[in-house]
Amino acid sequence: MPLPQQTYSTISANTLFHFTRSKENLISILRHEFFPRYALENQNIIAPEIPQRHMAIPMVSFCDIPLSQVKDHIQQYGRYALGLTKEWAKSRGISPVLYSYPDSLTSKAIFGIFRNLPILEDIQGLQGLTEAQANLLYFFLYIKRYEGHIYRNGAYLPENVRFYDEREWRFVPPIDVLSNGQVNAYLTKADFDNDNIRNAANQTIADKVRLSFRPKYIRYVIVSSEDEILEIMEAILQIKSAFPRDEVRLLTTRIISMDQILEDF
Repeated sequence: MPLPQQTYSTISANTLFHFTRSKENLISILRHEFFPRYALENQNIIAPEIPQRHMAIPMVSFCDIPLSQVKDHIQQYGRYALGLTKEWAKSRGISPVLYSYPDSLTSKAIFGIFRNLPILEDIQGLQGLTEAQANLLYFFLYIKRYEGHIYRNGAYLPENVRFYDEREWRFVPPIDVLSNGQVNAYLTKADFDNDNIRNAANQTIADKVRLSFRPKYIRYVIVSSEDEILEIMEAILQIKSAFPRDEVRLLTTRIISMDQILEDF
């Protein structure tokens, strides 16, 4: 008699979600696709010996958590989201980040790598570095602290967040883009806090890098409430008209409200 087939449950999703705080942001992503933007992170908790302890990294972030577990996540990142397949993510080189904490073995290894390489003092990009140095710095852009505070509106929020629970996947512009001298690999905290510098840096990177997707790779379009569904449906039909009609019509059936998710999942 054949043994019964064993099934396995997983804690990760087959979909990566990008959350945003407004309906306007969601429509903009549907219209223009993703552009990396600089986000400030405090790397001091991982690598206190590295000169630039606060780094604004150009990225598009996604989380790898099932919809049944998004309740805490939306409090920090918003009630609107797009969910795209991991097949699409892998085809674009989007990768899970490496989480670490002070005095872990990985943090000590990071110290050993960077201690004698003063490469983080250059904020103009990766130009002028050896290939090995550029690759090391690029790798560092995918390291995130295990827990800490979110930076928003010029200050770190008081609530401690366990970032590890977000299971972040991250897109950072390819290393050749960051090496050409036209795009900063990161911004210092002072430059990030300067609205003119930050906005100009975001515009520069948006002009050069787009993280594109087809409607067929979208598994979920999440709005805050039921009464927004028809508006988003109409927006999709208008802004995605260049794609095959059946592909766009199928996408309109994938709209769901956060109210429904919190009630039913």
